[in-house]
Amino acid sequence: MKMARASKHEIQACNAFAQNLESLIEYGMLADDNGDDAKPDWSDERLGKYVRAWCEKYSLFRVVFGYQVLLDNCCDPDATTLEWRKDLAEIVQKLEGDDEDDEPDQSIESNAAIMEKVKANPKIEDFPP
Repeated sequence: MKMARASKHEIQACNAFAQNLESLIEYGMLADDNGDDAKPDWSDERLGKYVRAWCEKYSLFRVVFGYQVLLDNCCDPDATTLEWRKDLAEIVQKLEGDDEDDEPDQSIESNAAIMEKVKANPKIEDFPP
């Protein structure tokens, strides 16, 4: 199954939406409100309209599902933090030529560069198909 990749803007929008939703529930105001004393009335109806309007513009499902796919396929299931699967960590280490004492770079930019290296070097025998 193929699914459209979420854009950086969509991911940022999902983060802002989640932050605003938590802030509305906990404090009764949006996270980016400037703290004025006159808080708007966030009734259930208004909150519902806010959620519907947001969902018409962005795909929360695409961002969360994409995260879940990457988590299931690339991350160590035994780790409590976002870590490469052990077999992928070894490949990353080989590709980057890191010393044994150094951990592989976990940044998004580095991961994209690593995937380009993997595509360019199909002779890596332990890379999963």
